[in-house]
Amino acid sequence: NLVDPQLCGAFASDIYEHLRSLEVKKRPALDYMERIQLNINASMRSILIDWLVEVAEEYRLLPETLYLAVNYVDRYLS
Repeated sequence: NLVDPQLCGAFASDIYEHLRSLEVKKRPALDYMERIQLNINASMRSILIDWLVEVAEEYRLLPETLYLAVNYVDRYLS
């Protein structure tokens, strides 16, 4: 309800369960560099993540933004 968000309290646990199931379902594969992205190694990923950290610091992004960016990269590559 846009007028009173407190009315959604009854659905909070269902919403949380749904979001958690999506998080687990869309988790990046742990072995994507060995199994899928054979041209990428841990050193290359490290360089990319270091660059993302520098960008996040330069633009004073929230830590959550950096974590989300890393997650997007890993999910895309997997």
